[in-house]
Amino acid sequence: MPFFKDRLSAGRRLAGELSGLKEESPWVLGMPPGGMPVAAGLAQALGAELGVLVVRPIETPDTPPLEVGAATEDGFSWVDHGDLDNLGLSAERIHPRITQAVHEVEEVVRKFRGGAALKGLHGRVVVLVDDGLVTGTKAIVGARYLRSQGVDQIILAMPVAPLSQIRAISSHFDRVVVLERTEKVHPMAALYEESETPDDAKIHELLDASAGKPAPSVAESREVRMMIGAATLEGSLTIPEDPRGLVLFAHGSGSSRLSPRNRAVAAHLVKQGMGTLLFDLLTPEEAHSRDLVFDIPLLARRLERATRWIQDEGSSLLPRSDLPIGFFGASTGAAAALLAAAELGSSVAAVVSRGGRPDLAEERLAEVHCPVLLVVGGADTEVLALNQQVLARLQASRLEVIPGATHLFEEAGALEQVAELAAGFFLRSFRRAAHRAA
Repeated sequence: MPFFKDRLSAGRRLAGELSGLKEESPWVLGMPPGGMPVAAGLAQALGAELGVLVVRPIETPDTPPLEVGAATEDGFSWVDHGDLDNLGLSAERIHPRITQAVHEVEEVVRKFRGGAALKGLHGRVVVLVDDGLVTGTKAIVGARYLRSQGVDQIILAMPVAPLSQIRAISSHFDRVVVLERTEKVHPMAALYEESETPDDAKIHELLDASAGKPAPSVAESREVRMMIGAATLEGSLTIPEDPRGLVLFAHGSGSSRLSPRNRAVAAHLVKQGMGTLLFDLLTPEEAHSRDLVFDIPLLARRLERATRWIQDEGSSLLPRSDLPIGFFGASTGAAAALLAAAELGSSVAAVVSRGGRPDLAEERLAEVHCPVLLVVGGADTEVLALNQQVLARLQASRLEVIPGATHLFEEAGALEQVAELAAGFFLRSFRRAAHRAA
């Protein structure tokens, strides 16, 4: 008798095994066609984002064809050359089949995403979902592609799969979740009472329903005033429901909490479940002084004291006192963020620098122990060179270059890439900080 009524209800049952992921803001990616209703049921139950990862098998030209690999998005493909050798097939003979599979993937991506690439995978937790498992090749290739995109954790979830295949593919995933483990491979029609594979219209319906779900509730931004020594600093604090951490923005070179670029990045972080505090490191009167604008030790002290303020006096504004703290610094603000991180030590979980000048914090770089992400535009050659010079002096750092972007990331899509990189980096760092604290 079938194991499940239908794919959608099977996905909801899978959510019971993955309920602990709700705090990780996972991205549920279904492999169409059969994996999509399962993924939709799972995403709905977890309140998670639903997407599509298209994978197509690469088959031999024989009759009947044998599966020897798979192709997925962005032209990514993999072939088991051991299988080719055993079958006596040359790479030249299988190449047309690879090309065919890549074209099939592109066609399906056009159907469901208008040809757009998957974005924002870096640093995310992804649940890859299918409706069953026959050879495991599609799942393996999907995992290899997701790893190449910088996904932090990949979980494979399926309602049912044979034990032999689970063992064969488990090493490619951080976790494999299967509700029913069978001794043999069953035909798909035997797994579900309602076994009809969803058509394109049904998959569009599932994606549209997911896209239309209400956004997570977000508290309205509130204005705060911080007494930092003799100065009163103005700020905007936004805290989403159940935040993963709090990011303080250190503005550089005279920009303020009203900077459209920093506000755009902050909005993306809030959407991904993080709180943000944008505030001015200088009073309106001080901001007119170019000497103070470039007084990085002063800016760093103000950021350090603002951090202590939000942890102590301002703690009543936060849902809990143990939120991991991160700094986002732009231009000279990045140097201030690094100096403050060196001073605060383990109180800071991560620093992200956008077009920053980490070289201006040179004397304290060795004292920064938290992970640091340096994001620089590829066309911002002078700043890129300075970031490359200090990269090795930061203990846990990474440099990401946005091709073609200039210093202000004004090019189409450039700032969005910064926001996605920052969100993934902060989420991963906050998760690790929370695990250490636990």
